[in-house]
Amino acid sequence: MMERWRATCIAALVAAALLFVPRPAWCEERRAPPAPAPRPGRALLLRGPEPRKGLPYFSPNAIASLVGVYAHVEGEIIVRYTRAPLVWGSAWENALVKTPENFRAYLRKDSLGRVFALASPRYTLFFELHADSSATRAFALAFERRFRFFFEGAVSDAELSFPAYVDYGD
Repeated sequence: MMERWRATCIAALVAAALLFVPRPAWCEERRAPPAPAPRPGRALLLRGPEPRKGLPYFSPNAIASLVGVYAHVEGEIIVRYTRAPLVWGSAWENALVKTPENFRAYLRKDSLGRVFALASPRYTLFFELHADSSATRAFALAFERRFRFFFEGAVSDAELSFPAYVDYGD
């Protein structure tokens, strides 16, 4: 009985001592490196694309979409994609920007902020902007050019991806 008690005490002391021994480096929790800062002319994908239900710019809905977040020199830009056909209400105005063939550009300014949309018969891209500037519109147009490549190669939204970075000029 005494031997069992002694063995238990020794085991408890060893366990307590191990609490104070520094863990080796290979045992440390790995943290993701901080996201690189965007540079002028290049936006970097921070998160996404993630599947979502519902587009916040329309009345309550269950429209399937993909969402990604980009680091841009003017702040984070949320990008949403859907292939669902949409009805554009009076909250959306035509944006005066040169668009790719078969696209229309829309702009919405309200409590949700500024949303720039590029709509084609096959899909629509939404860009939640901090500012409606030439740099953010250049990003949106460059994103569409890069995204079109991914869209053409994907059979379904499950196989669709967003570009890791978008070069949009200075």
